[in-house]
Amino acid sequence: MPKTTVRAHYEHLKRTDYESYKKFNSALAGEDLLRYFERSVVSKVSSVTLLTLPSWIRTCMIQYMGFTHEQFDSNTMPELPGLPKEAAVMA
Repeated sequence: MPKTTVRAHYEHLKRTDYESYKKFNSALAGEDLLRYFERSVVSKVSSVTLLTLPSWIRTCMIQYMGFTHEQFDSNTMPELPGLPKEAAVMA
C-alpha cells in the first residue's frame, strides 16, 4: 500500500466525520496550535516525523483521527482504508 500523509488523514477526517473534524480543529485552536498544525504539519507532504509532533497535537490525532501511541512511537503512518493509491501519495 502507498504511504499516506497527515494531510490525507486530515482531509479524510473532514470528508468522513465533519463533526470530529470541527472538534479536532477546535481542540487545537484552544491551545493555539491550529495554525501551527496547518502550516507546519499539514502543508508538509512527506517530511513530517510523527515522533517530533507536540504532545497536544498527538493527543488530538489519537482522539479524533484514530492514530495510536504505538504509531507515534514507531513513526509509522497508518493507512487509510479505501484511499486511492494516487491520493495517498499526492495528498
